[in-house]
Amino acid sequence: MLLDRPYSIVDWFLLLGALLATGVTLWRQLADFQRPPAGHAERKPANPTRKVVHMCLGVLVVCLWLPARLQFVVPLIWLLGFFIGWLLFSQKCFAVLAWGSAREATTGVVDTGIIAYPTVMLWSSLLHPPIATALLLTYLAIGDGLASLVGAGARAVTPLPWNPAKSWRGLVAFIVGSGVVASLLMTAYAATLGAEQLLPVHMTPILTALGLGTLLAIVESLRGPIDDNLRIGLFFALAWSLIGFA
Repeated sequence: MLLDRPYSIVDWFLLLGALLATGVTLWRQLADFQRPPAGHAERKPANPTRKVVHMCLGVLVVCLWLPARLQFVVPLIWLLGFFIGWLLFSQKCFAVLAWGSAREATTGVVDTGIIAYPTVMLWSSLLHPPIATALLLTYLAIGDGLASLVGAGARAVTPLPWNPAKSWRGLVAFIVGSGVVASLLMTAYAATLGAEQLLPVHMTPILTALGLGTLLAIVESLRGPIDDNLRIGLFFALAWSLIGFA
């Protein structure tokens, strides 16, 4: 964690990069605020290609087991991901990875979620212990990705009462998919520490993973102009601080 050690040159570079990523992400989010919201009938289905790439980034949870001296690699990866999303994905040849591909292809502006994803993960890797960053990535990659892919075909059949653009099937897919992976992740991490308890005494990895998954699934399903990657990152940080992990 960045706050647990004296700053090095690499730390200052990562911190400045995180501030730049935050500024660009907020600028894109403010631009979204200024656009009139699309009606329910105009909403587009999930982009399968983009969501597959979104989910594949979940393999980076293996970084949890990097030696302490190499932990700086994790934020470097996410900083690189931000620059790729910001500068490279704005090119027309990558429009297939954008939510509104026609708009991004003509304006050269990437969707907010593409840069919000690495920005959230960058700050998490700087401020949270590795297990927290791996868990957040699980919910962002697996949970959010499954919610979009599984729920896309059921929106008109089983809509959520608070957001007709989302479905119950997608909500359940988020909770179950990310909850299973997150519980396995926490259990494996606790085993490597040789400790019986990674969590407070009244909690278990499975209950904690499913609880966090439920909270973040609801947060992801809310209506509003704020990008769901930002919402998930903020609420995860709040939940992590309140639960009191060891």
